[in-house]
Amino acid sequence: MGDRAVLCEICKKRVATLHITEIGQGGAKQTVHICEECARSQGLLGPKPAAQTLQQLLQQVVEQQMGEVSEEVRKLKCSKCGITYEEFRKGGRFGCAEDYKVFEKTLTELFERLHGASEHRGKEYKKCGERTERAQKIIEMRRKLGEAVKEEDYETAAKIRDELKRLEEEEEQESKKKKS
Repeated sequence: MGDRAVLCEICKKRVATLHITEIGQGGAKQTVHICEECARSQGLLGPKPAAQTLQQLLQQVVEQQMGEVSEEVRKLKCSKCGITYEEFRKGGRFGCAEDYKVFEKTLTELFERLHGASEHRGKEYKKCGERTERAQKIIEMRRKLGEAVKEEDYETAAKIRDELKRLEEEEEQESKKKKS
């Protein structure tokens, strides 16, 4: 789970201490994060066996969260594959790559709610960490250069261009060393 606490998906108040993952057909994973109190109220903890299947619990969480989603979001539908946001939430899978663009705003909110951030901040391979960091910086610098030119801020663009050139030369030298 990393170093960030995940809130209970049922009450959305307490930290989830129970994380249930079910792997369905085709390897599809569904995970529910719930706190101990909600787990007890759902019959998942205690002397008796669980009163619900994971699928029933997931369905309850999805329905509860769908109640929080605006009507506009509920009606979102991919023009390419036809999947709706509600179908995505129930099944946990997209129909095509275009869905990431169609549901971008709601996905960002979902990732922030589940992971505490909408950007990946995980571990990197130690071997290539410096090169990866430099490659990411080059991408970011190119984006900033484009913005500066678009805004006609040529002084800033020149500084970014020079820094970008230096980084690209370092990257090229590193590639040559690796080939040798």
